[in-house]
Amino acid sequence: MSAVVVAVVSADTAKASALAALAAPAGDVTVVALDPTWTSAEQAAALVAHLGASGAQTLVLATTHQAKEVAALAAHAIGAGILVDVHALTRTPDVLVGHKRELGGTWDVACSVS
Repeated sequence: MSAVVVAVVSADTAKASALAALAAPAGDVTVVALDPTWTSAEQAAALVAHLGASGAQTLVLATTHQAKEVAALAAHAIGAGILVDVHALTRTPDVLVGHKRELGGTWDVACSVS
């Protein structure tokens, strides 16, 4: 099973636990706390360094404006794909699939990153 990093910006253990539960189907989860006083670029750089050191291939963050910016910066830095606003994850042998609702909840969409 692959390694998954869950990044949280606050010390909110309930949020960290919820994100870890979401990420669990994607692999073995490690939670990383980011300093909330850092800029988005500094947080992204810390995540890129952690991903490189851990060998993790999946990063999970909360759905906030800052987390989306950090995720985009980190994905760009390592040349990775990004799934935004997903509520569930599944993994097949070749791809990670994010599930989300669109158009006011009228459509269920599956988006994959290989």
